[in-house]
Amino acid sequence: LLNIMIKNGSILDSTSFDYLVLGCCVNHKLDTALDYHSEMLCRNLIPSSKTWNALVSSFSEAGRVVEAERLLHVMVQRGETPSREMYSAVINKYRSENNLGKASQLLKAMQQCGQEPDFVTHWSLISNFSSSVNKDDSTKSGGFLSKLLSGIGFPRKD
Repeated sequence: LLNIMIKNGSILDSTSFDYLVLGCCVNHKLDTALDYHSEMLCRNLIPSSKTWNALVSSFSEAGRVVEAERLLHVMVQRGETPSREMYSAVINKYRSENNLGKASQLLKAMQQCGQEPDFVTHWSLISNFSSSVNKDDSTKSGGFLSKLLSGIGFPRKD
């Protein structure tokens, strides 16, 4: 379809690419969606927030969480702010894979972009961290909650 449009001299705008990317996401053709998205960016066209959201959500749901995270970083580099839902989709996928370090890093990036996680995402990440703390580490340093609170300005009791 894209090639036919180009041959006929049609002007390709953001909306044309948005529809192609969204259609590919709906049909689980993620590599093709990513190709169209890349072409869109190379042409200096601005994807809609719906397109970004579909890509990030689709890649997260498909278990391609590293690519979903990369899309978030590309968005930020382009001066756009990913939505809370986009960040949450990737954070929750990392959490479900028990990759708490990556989930925590992304949570921090989310907050640096001015987005706040919902209570469920935040609390489940905190509780997963607290249950995964090494017992030796927690006895030496006061435990997970103590480290968390001291990291945001509360004094530690040793």
